[in-house]
Amino acid sequence: MKKKIMLIVSCMLAIVCISSVAAQEVFIIANAGVPDNALSLQELKNIFNGKQRSWSDKSRIEIGTLVDSTTHDVFTQTYLNRTARQFENHWRRLVFSGRARTIPDSLATQQEMVRFVGSTAGAIGYISAGTLIDDNIKILTIK
Repeated sequence: MKKKIMLIVSCMLAIVCISSVAAQEVFIIANAGVPDNALSLQELKNIFNGKQRSWSDKSRIEIGTLVDSTTHDVFTQTYLNRTARQFENHWRRLVFSGRARTIPDSLATQQEMVRFVGSTAGAIGYISAGTLIDDNIKILTIK
């Protein structure tokens, strides 16, 4: 009987966690100087998986990610179809194999993400709805 109750409680907690992750809206942001205003979902995946390294004008893409947060989890699950751990391991493999120089910049807060993207030419990142942005940032449309 105890095992059944524990199983039911565990399932309920998992449902609550999944629904909170699914309910959060994530926006893709870029430095205002980036030439593109929209990306296909595949282009976004290619950028964050290290396959696309330049914008349409051939300028370098600089990737920003958030450190262990609900927003990061939502982003990796929604846009990359990966868990946060799979995303991290993917980048470690790229660096170890020499296919990438470094792992993308990891930022502790969404405001740090906004500062990084706004002050770094060619930068791209993501934030949750309600995060304040300035004129150095634009929100990209994902088609």
